[in-house]
Amino acid sequence: MKRMLIVFAFIYIGAFNMYADDTWIQKADFGGTERWVTIGFSIGGLGYIGLGSDPAPRYDFWEYNQSTDAWSQKADFPGEGIVGAVGFSIGNKGYVGTGDGNFGLRKDFWEYNPSTNSWTEKADFGGTSRWLAVGFSIGNLGYIGTGLNEQGSRRKDFWEYNPSTNTWTEKADFGGTARAEAVGFSIGDRGYIGTGYDGYSFKKDFWEYNPSTNSWTEKADFDGTERRSAVGFSIGDRGYIGTGSDTSGNPYRDFWEYDPSSNTWIQKADFDGTERRSAVGFSIGDRGYIGTGWDNTSLRKDFWEYDTANSFVDEPYVNIPDAYELYQNYPNPFNPSTTIRFAIKEKSHVKLTIFNTIGQTVAILVDEELPAGYYKSLWDATLSSGIYFYRLEATSEKNPSLKFIDAKKMILLR
Repeated sequence: MKRMLIVFAFIYIGAFNMYADDTWIQKADFGGTERWVTIGFSIGGLGYIGLGSDPAPRYDFWEYNQSTDAWSQKADFPGEGIVGAVGFSIGNKGYVGTGDGNFGLRKDFWEYNPSTNSWTEKADFGGTSRWLAVGFSIGNLGYIGTGLNEQGSRRKDFWEYNPSTNTWTEKADFGGTARAEAVGFSIGDRGYIGTGYDGYSFKKDFWEYNPSTNSWTEKADFDGTERRSAVGFSIGDRGYIGTGSDTSGNPYRDFWEYDPSSNTWIQKADFDGTERRSAVGFSIGDRGYIGTGWDNTSLRKDFWEYDTANSFVDEPYVNIPDAYELYQNYPNPFNPSTTIRFAIKEKSHVKLTIFNTIGQTVAILVDEELPAGYYKSLWDATLSSGIYFYRLEATSEKNPSLKFIDAKKMILLR
């Protein structure tokens, strides 16, 4: 199991702290040809990109290994090449459906099993045939909505897929106007859809879906300009939207972070590749990835990693915690990775431990002295589904009688 500890903040230097900021790092080019309007998702520590147009519709499918920064070609998507399909993962399987093929729009739906490198056809998508829709997963369920149908009409219907029963159920319509080329992703137990084009105007409204109440709530508008064909993904408890194009087709490279707890947007470091539209994005653990797309000059195959904690900038010395604290992990339930955040009020010996339900230690994420600050630790679990507990123990270096102990529950759901 992988362990990663990131210091949010804050090493005292004169009157300033150092805290982690964000950067882009170019990685190995996508393994297939230059293309756009592809599908992408991640399963565990691996990413996947396939299909799309170069400009002919493609059906090849590729796996990215984050640890080796290398691409491998996998089993082709069955049948014809597809443009503008939807892709997402549920547990240890990937799913691809809808899109535009050589013989018209599609509604067939397929499951990819990386352990056998094979595709299995599943129940057709429950709505009409379409392309340029959005899709994401929440827990062990998948969702597809919006898009453009055979008649050129934009859609706002929204459907839930249950892999355990291989069935589709229509849910409450998307809360905004019918549209295509929007962005969709999930954060924890909520789904989000925003931006896109509704046939009349480019959009920047942003909506949250709650599956427990089957309802949509409008949230703060996306803070960049109205756009379509952008990229969206989530990392931990934050969402991200970037790239895309304006009403004149001019591509963007700005990149924005959404915080659902405060319902606010913050502009982050611009995407470091060329401006582009119709790229693909996904996240693996605490890193985001963007690749492929069209930059108004050529199709692309370059591939970039977004690191939320790779460089440092100065801030006024005001952010030292005034108390020890252990926060709820996010996401929860999770598969296979989750982030645990904690605060240390003064230099302390810190131990962060994972236990199973019978009290056995299954992982030690931190066991060292740490200065005062905010931290996050990534747990990439290789264990079976179940309930686990994480415990933080912190003992002050200057006052050993000052001890902090807290524990919380989390659920690994494969």
